[in-house]
Amino acid sequence: MEREKCSFSVAKTLRRSTFGVTIVSLHTEYTRKRGERLAYKVQSKNLLKKRTLNKTTPILTVHDQEISRAFEELETVEQLLFKSVKSPLYNHRSRRFPRLPETRHELQILN
Repeated sequence: MEREKCSFSVAKTLRRSTFGVTIVSLHTEYTRKRGERLAYKVQSKNLLKKRTLNKTTPILTVHDQEISRAFEELETVEQLLFKSVKSPLYNHRSRRFPRLPETRHELQILN
């Protein structure tokens, strides 16, 4: 009985280790590549935020310029889609400017 448990666990371990080594190494590579992609995305978003704050050009134009610049770099694999960047950029730009009053009665004209 002891021997069957031992052989079963060894076979199970061997099967898992043979299969698991491949998965673990692939998972490690995926995590590393995913980390690099995430770092690139964060860096690109920060660059877009800085450009939208400093310039009054439309956000779509800034995005198109950055995408065309990124296409020149060969190691750039993944691009930021405008759909995923649009909302954070508009929110980031809107924090810089005061909100407009909802009615004209709330509007105060300073001399």
